[in-house]
Amino acid sequence: MIADRKAVLLMAYGSPASMEEIGRYYTHIRRGNPPTVAQLEELQGRYRAIGGSSPLSEITARQAAGLALRLRESAGASDDAVNVYVGYKHIQPFISETVARMADEGVLEAVGIVLAPHYSAYSVGVYIEEAQQKAEALGMTMTFVRDWYRQEPLNEALAIRLQEAVSAMAGKVMVVFTAHSLPKRILKTQDPYPSQLMDHCEQLAKKAEIKDWRFAWQSAGRTQEPWLDPELPKVMREVGEQGYDHIVVCPLGFIADHLEVLYDLDVEAMKWAQQLRLRFSRTRSLNDDPLLIESLFRAVTSTGFRI
Repeated sequence: MIADRKAVLLMAYGSPASMEEIGRYYTHIRRGNPPTVAQLEELQGRYRAIGGSSPLSEITARQAAGLALRLRESAGASDDAVNVYVGYKHIQPFISETVARMADEGVLEAVGIVLAPHYSAYSVGVYIEEAQQKAEALGMTMTFVRDWYRQEPLNEALAIRLQEAVSAMAGKVMVVFTAHSLPKRILKTQDPYPSQLMDHCEQLAKKAEIKDWRFAWQSAGRTQEPWLDPELPKVMREVGEQGYDHIVVCPLGFIADHLEVLYDLDVEAMKWAQQLRLRFSRTRSLNDDPLLIESLFRAVTSTGFRI
């Protein structure tokens, strides 16, 4: 153990690594209430459609390793000078467990960042609260990055992917930016999530020189309360009615391949497009692209964090 060691905590949603873990994972999402047989079978079917498991945990590990290397290189430091830990919301190691491990290993000062560029009190805010409460209980000082969608390397990487996808299409093309939906009640609290996403869309459209674009919500939860709209199927239908031949989806609310991209877009949205007689493609995920790692590095060091 190295005394007074500094660290970074990457926080992510988490995804089951195998079919056997899906039931436990789904139960945790449902706050301890096991899903019905039908609900579990439906989710298992989605994972089967993308190969039986999500690559998210593996990608997150690569992102953590890349960020650790970038931090060490920036300071000319040794391999044990800083560590980047990972904590998940719905699978182990949970965020609070990872913070406890950090404390056990001598970390007294850390920066926390959620692997989602846009802030909502109902998503990123929940991650931060869990980490903050555990850190305070253990006497650890933590600083948090609330949002990082304005980082230039992030937007450079997204613009490259947008131009790549649009240039591969012929005819009349519409770009549709998407992000994970949240319950409509967030609008009553003036949550910044929707406005940050619109700001980001405008930035990217300008940078990539995209004139025809829309925004849509995707992957809404299956609850009784209303979720944000317009949803992706509705926007796709409107795009077809407006005479467009092709649709390019840019899921700017997600930075890595996982179920909401590999199934909700590559499988489900593709089927909708076929029914609407639209050609469909999406931008490549960022995953562990060096420009994404640079964005995380800049976001973390913007807090004043130094080795």
